[in-house]
Amino acid sequence: MELGTRLETCAGTLDLSGLALNSDIKGLADVLKTKPVTHLVLADCLLDPSAAEKLFNVLSGLSVLDVRGNDLRGKSVSALAGLIRKCSTLHTIIMEWNSLGNCEFEFEELCNAITTSRSITKVDLRNNQLGNSHGQSLAQLIAANPPIRSLDLRWNRIGASGGREIVEAIKHNSTIEELLLEGNGLSKDLVDSIRYVLFPDCNIPML
Repeated sequence: MELGTRLETCAGTLDLSGLALNSDIKGLADVLKTKPVTHLVLADCLLDPSAAEKLFNVLSGLSVLDVRGNDLRGKSVSALAGLIRKCSTLHTIIMEWNSLGNCEFEFEELCNAITTSRSITKVDLRNNQLGNSHGQSLAQLIAANPPIRSLDLRWNRIGASGGREIVEAIKHNSTIEELLLEGNGLSKDLVDSIRYVLFPDCNIPML
């Protein structure tokens, strides 16, 4: 009943946060094929991989997508990458509290999709168990995505080597305005280096 009510009252923005959607996913996917939704919130729905894949495969026309708290991994991440590639209007994607760090190949696929997007300006990857091994994909995303303005990587485990790759990447991106890295085990010198590259007039010396 609650799902039906939210669908009936939605006008562009559809907030389905906290609903158990797995058993209703086919019907929801059928509705969303034709319903004009630009801002979709799927926070804390705990979508299983099959449900996430079915839903992401039919979505289009989004400008904002919030999938925080769904434990996304594996084929659901590949389906999300496919959605990003086909959705040329998407500018904000919130992926906090998932398990992207547990699927190396799919995470690289996701980063490649964001890299090739010319509409995405804000990406939230907080709390995704990202580590040193993900530094190269993140660096490529930063260096090769001119539209991106804000990237939130807080509360992962990127570490020193991943941090150094990010320092080099932001030297090639003149448009990024916000890069959040708290809780990644980076030294103060490394954080200062990143801040200096982003804001060269802040009088913090480079390493």
